[in-house]
Amino acid sequence: MQDARAEVYLFFAGVFRESPTLEFIDGLLSAAGQDIIAKLFPDHPALGECRELVTRVAAGNWTIEDFQVDFEGLLR
Repeated sequence: MQDARAEVYLFFAGVFRESPTLEFIDGLLSAAGQDIIAKLFPDHPALGECRELVTRVAAGNWTIEDFQVDFEGLLR
């Protein structure tokens, strides 16, 4: 259990430490990444938005640059 908690904390520390990379976004939006998010935050209203985002990325309507701009906007 301690290792699992450490992994979750490391994940979130990585998210907010620097602008997201393509590799990070790919992992987050993968089927495995989405499954982990759903297990961590079951029944959270943002899960639907995550699924919509996955669809937009797959259709080419959202890019890594969009993620980076959005991330930087959080810090302003």
